[in-house]
Parts: sequence; structure tokens; C-alpha cells
Amino acid sequence: MDKNIMVSIWCITYNHAPYIRDAIEGFINQHTNFEYEIIIHDDASTDNTASIIREYEIKYPTMIHGIYQAENQYKKNLPSIEWAQKIQRKNCRGKYIAFCEGDDYWIDSNKLQMQIDYMEKHSECIMTLHNAVVIDYESSEVKAKNPFRKEEDLTAEQVILQIYGHMPTASIVYRKEIAEMDGFFLQTGIADYPIELYCLSKGTVHYFDRIMSVYRFRHKGSYDESLYQDKKKYFIHCIGLVSFLEQYNRYTGKIYEKYVIERLQGFVDGIINSYSGRPQEEFINVCKECDKETKYKFHIYIDEIIRIYSLLYEDDFIGEELQNYCKENQKIFIMGAGKYAGIIARKFERYNIQYQGFIVSNGQECERTYRGKDIHVFNELIPELNNAAIVIGINPCIWSQIAEQLEEENIKNYYCPFRICIGN
Repeated sequence: MDKNIMVSIWCITYNHAPYIRDAIEGFINQHTNFEYEIIIHDDASTDNTASIIREYEIKYPTMIHGIYQAENQYKKNLPSIEWAQKIQRKNCRGKYIAFCEGDDYWIDSNKLQMQIDYMEKHSECIMTLHNAVVIDYESSEVKAKNPFRKEEDLTAEQVILQIYGHMPTASIVYRKEIAEMDGFFLQTGIADYPIELYCLSKGTVHYFDRIMSVYRFRHKGSYDESLYQDKKKYFIHCIGLVSFLEQYNRYTGKIYEKYVIERLQGFVDGIINSYSGRPQEEFINVCKECDKETKYKFHIYIDEIIRIYSLLYEDDFIGEELQNYCKENQKIFIMGAGKYAGIIARKFERYNIQYQGFIVSNGQECERTYRGKDIHVFNELIPELNNAAIVIGINPCIWSQIAEQLEEENIKNYYCPFRICIGN
């Protein structure tokens, strides 16, 4: 670390010739009372991105430092981004690192000053971020991203779930020691979400509800566009994040488990929905292709996703785990009274599995019967539930709410067949 450099701006770019000038102009136009440097890593662009960077490097030789690869490191090292972390550690001298990819840009000249002032006053704060404008190149829509609703220290629920959309990558500033993260944090092929969750485990994360950057979404050649168009790439992307979250759950001692499971299930849901309604055999073939392409690294997850897909779309499939759970319990209730509960009920009827009825949250307004069985609220069945088993017929994409209900009612004996089972 160079004591004279407060912030290192870290910019990774590849074939961003139409956009890189906006990014660099946003960097050099920052108004600060401290020194900062700009490190731009060009990953062997095939357009004139590198020549534009050199142009600025000549003009600002003490501020801008370009790193030019002869071979694309991202493709060479997938899915690991350890190479990028090593380059960042070696070249960034600042106490803080401000992250911005070459196709995004900053629009507030006081951005860095605001974030650094806050972090200097709050030693417990590991990372800050802010609001941004989104330019959607698919729909031509321009709007505020609004990932959170007010300025505050973010909770674990907010950081992990990001229910209003992901944190703007170009808004992130973090302490340089975060760049020391290693292991599974570097194995997803992306940097921002693992960094965010790593920061959550190390200190506080503060959000400014002020628009200070622009996020280009689904423009030609972007990662977002490729995921949008290539289902296999999307599949592997989601599987990688499922694996990451499962490992993160263990890494953090499961203290955020209900939120981790919910986010993990969202990626499982994304995979399944992208192939929904296709014949089971076709879906299994796609899974096998992705399994082979990733050298069977995610085999255990793919097996589970096939099981969940089959449970959802194959009438004759129930799964060994669900059958065994039902055999072990004589009195069974299905939690929920919607689509997923209906799927379980149909499986039970087909396999002659007896169940008492359905159970929903206290105060929930719904019909009193479903498929010829009574619908109860939890309060009606206490203490009867102490000797009963619960099969959760609800999409686990809202697992935190399900878990809170189970905790509130002190329910210990339950099984969710739609939840991926990998040791969580």
C-alpha cells in the first residue's frame, strides 16, 4: 500500500471501445482531497479498446496505468477469477479499491469523496455502494436501479437476497484487504456478488441512496446479453452460484442460512423455468451436456435439479426421499394450498399416501378445503402438530418466510421436496 494513494480505481475491460471513454472520463473527473490512481486491465481486446486506454495513459501518465494482455485471461482461466485478484493485489496501491467495469461509468464527480469520507469515519464499514441509472439496451428503457429503498447499513437479508435487483457493480468501493479473499469466492467466474457476500461476513456494508453511476444492461457483447441468449451458459452460471452459496453457507457457520437457501433456490428456479414444460428426457440431456462441459464439477447439484424438475413436471415421479419421509411418518400435513401443494397432493393420491390435509399461515385468507381435504391454520392444530410431519408444498424461493413460520410454530419435523438437498 502506498500511503500517498488513498484509492485505486480498478477497471477490467474487454472490447469496450464504444464505452471506455465514458468510464475513464468518469474516473479522471473525480473531485477529491486525496490522491487516487486508475488501473485499467485490458483483457486482450480485439477492437481498439487498448489504443484508447494508451491515449489516456499518455495524457495522464502519473494517474493512469494500463495493463495489456496478449491472451484473454478470462476465457483461459474459467471459471476461476484468481488471475484477476492476483493482478489487482500486485498493481493496486490504495487503501481502498473502487470497482468499475469498462462498459459502465460514473456520473457524479463527488462519488469517491463521499464514499471514502464515510469509510474513514466508520472503521467497521468494509464496503459502500450507491444507486445507479440502468440503460437497458434490449428495451431502450432508462431508469433508476433502486436496489434498496433508503440510505442505511444493509442487513444480511438485503445483501444476500437483493430482491429489487443486484447491487450496481460500478458503485462498489471496498477496503483493499478484501482483495485477499481466495478459495471458493473466486470460482464462480464473476466478481461482484462473491465480493459483496465476503464483505458481509467481515464488517458492515453501507448504501447511499444517490445516483452516481450508470449501468449498461444487455448491450452487444456484454455478459448479461450472453446469458440472456445462451441457455447453456445461463445454466452453468446458475449452477456455479448454487455451488458458491452452498459453500458460503458452511463458511459462515450457517448464520445466514435461511437467506442463503432462498437465494440459492432462486438460481435453481431460474434453471428449471428456462426449460419448463419440456419432456423430462430432453431436460436430462441438457443437464448431462452441462455436466460434461463443467467436467462433472457440479454433478451433485445437477442430480438434485433433475429430481426437482421431475417432481414438478412428471406425473409418475415422486422421488425416493419423499417416499421414505412419508413412510417414516403416519400423520402428514401439506404446508401450503397453491400450485406446489397441489403437486404434492396429486403425488400422494397417485401413490396412495395418506395425508390429513393442508396447513397455512395464521391469518391467511383462503378456501377452507382443497382437493377434498380441510385447510387449517397453524393455530388450529396445536398441539396436534407435535406428533405430525409437514411436507412443504411451497416454492422454496421464499424460504426465509417459510423458515420464519416454522421457527415461530416450533416445527422441527418437516421436509421440503422442492428444496435442493446438498447438505445445507
